Order: sequence, then structure tokens, then C-alpha cells
Amino acid sequence: MKSIALKTNNPQTIEYLTNEIENLKLDDCFYSCKDFKHYTNIIIHYKGNDEKFFINKLSDLLSFFVIYEHEEDFLRELIFKNYFYFNKSEQQVILNTCFDIMVESRLLFKK
Repeated sequence: MKSIALKTNNPQTIEYLTNEIENLKLDDCFYSCKDFKHYTNIIIHYKGNDEKFFINKLSDLLSFFVIYEHEEDFLRELIFKNYFYFNKSEQQVILNTCFDIMVESRLLFKK
């Protein structure tokens, strides 16, 4: 059996992860949630024989989570920290241009 533990204190993240884990619809896969004082622990268990397939599915789930939930925050932080020599309005123009490019690329990816 393979088990993977994820810890978070963000309610939206917990909801996203539990919904996506349920949507995986993998045989021999189940999860449990345990609340602690400062975080929730989500443990995903797999009892099947195709561990590589399980790891790939879980990796896809987590990578999409990071991309769609956090890429804007990462990008914002990168621009403001690494391009400090631009003033705030110039940084915002760069950020908006990046967001436009991201939206266009997502639209192309969905086709």
C-alpha cells in the first residue's frame, strides 16, 4: 500500500483536494481527513497494483492545483521581488501583460 499525506490550513485547498481525489475514481484508492489544531491532514491511500498509474494521477492533480490556484501569486511575487527597479505602475503593467498571456495560452490549450 502507498500512502501520501498532504497538510494544509486553507479551507478552499481542502475542499479542492477532497473533491479532486473523489473525482479520480481510482479502484483501491481512498482518503481520510484528520483535523489538528493548526492544519488538516489529508492522507491518500492506494492498495492497487499499478502504483505508477496512481502516482501519475496524483501528480497531475497536484500540479494542476499549483498551476491554477497559485500561479498568479507566484508571478506577482516574482515580478515585485525581481523587478524592484520598476515603479509600482510599471510592475502592474508587466503583471497584467503576463495575465493576458496566461489567459490566451489557456484558451489555446483548451482547443
